[in-house]
Amino acid sequence: MMPDKPKEIRFNDIIGKETIQKLDDFDRQVREYYLGLDNQNLRVFDQFMQLYSQLMVSIAEELPGFVPKLKRGSPAQYVLASSASGAFRNLRVVHKLLLHGYFVEMHATLRMVEQWLECAVVVEGNPSAASRILEKGISSDDVQRALNSSKELKDLYGNMRKTFSKLSQRTHPTKVAFNLSRKKEAREQLFISGVVSEEMFHKEARALATMAMNAINIFLRHFQEVPLDWLNKFRNASNDLSKSRHGD
Repeated sequence: MMPDKPKEIRFNDIIGKETIQKLDDFDRQVREYYLGLDNQNLRVFDQFMQLYSQLMVSIAEELPGFVPKLKRGSPAQYVLASSASGAFRNLRVVHKLLLHGYFVEMHATLRMVEQWLECAVVVEGNPSAASRILEKGISSDDVQRALNSSKELKDLYGNMRKTFSKLSQRTHPTKVAFNLSRKKEAREQLFISGVVSEEMFHKEARALATMAMNAINIFLRHFQEVPLDWLNKFRNASNDLSKSRHGD
């Protein structure tokens, strides 16, 4: 049975004692409500994360059928493993934010996912920079050398930067961010907790699943070979995502 739609929490509801407890209680209601929608893209996201976890582990240690291009024990492998786990952790955080209706905040965290993926692209084009990256982080010179290595990488990185820019528009105090943090019909009614909106939830669930798929595609570039059954599952999940609209 689907839970009732939570009544939006207002400022007066949290004034007084136990403010955090009241907000946490509301968050739980929002999570139960969104999980009750049985969103198709959340199921696809779960499939992606299962596949991603195998790919991520196979970067750090040997798994049957997974053959990375990078030499094991090399600095490039360590950077790639760190990038994979960094993106994975942030995808999990985004999932938590999504289920509680914190859509603006999930965009900010998606930017972190995108940056970890950019790191993997830089190492692909400029593996010799891995030791320096581990010690000092990525420099603009590291990025430029990587992009100069291949037009394909340059185009890929350019598209990733566009995605990062779009996400930034939703996390800074822009028109888009303001629209995500208040009701359009009532400017004085601000959201002080998660947003309860089926339309927004379905849209953002698709964005989350898409980012997980993109992450897998980026790290797949670093493999000579992966198991055929794993690859087929990934292709099937990607097809399911492409067929879906905004969720249900």
